[in-house]
Amino acid sequence: MINTSLRSIAILVCLFGGLLTTCGKDSPTSPMPPEPPPPISLVPTRIEITPTSLTLNAIGGTVQLTARVFDQNNSEMSGAIVSWSSDNISIVAVSADGLVTAVKNGNAVITARSGAASVTVNVKVVQTASSLSIEPSTATLMSLGSTVQLTARVL
Repeated sequence: MINTSLRSIAILVCLFGGLLTTCGKDSPTSPMPPEPPPPISLVPTRIEITPTSLTLNAIGGTVQLTARVFDQNNSEMSGAIVSWSSDNISIVAVSADGLVTAVKNGNAVITARSGAASVTVNVKVVQTASSLSIEPSTATLMSLGSTVQLTARVL
């Protein structure tokens, strides 16, 4: 009976010892790695505009400007929001998407801005005549001192 009791105790000790040696093996024994730092936010630092200068030769003439925005790593930021403005809307107007329209002769500066980055383009509006018409197209003077009124139209 003592042998049986000793054997039972020995079996219990082995089972208990086995439990102690496996306890905690289901979780890592090394500390958890630190959380990675949050990603660095991309910030607009430079803008390129095409074309880089502009001359419009007709009132109402238009040119589409295109902006490319670059981040602090000099990588292009696709989808970056660009705002456009004219320093003199009586000379040149610019739409929200960069379409420049000549209003009257003169000079203006267009600015493209994204975040703290900005760039400017000089715009000159100089109307040029494409043709000239004179009315009447023919006139006959019958005597000395006769006059005829001519009207010129610049197109």
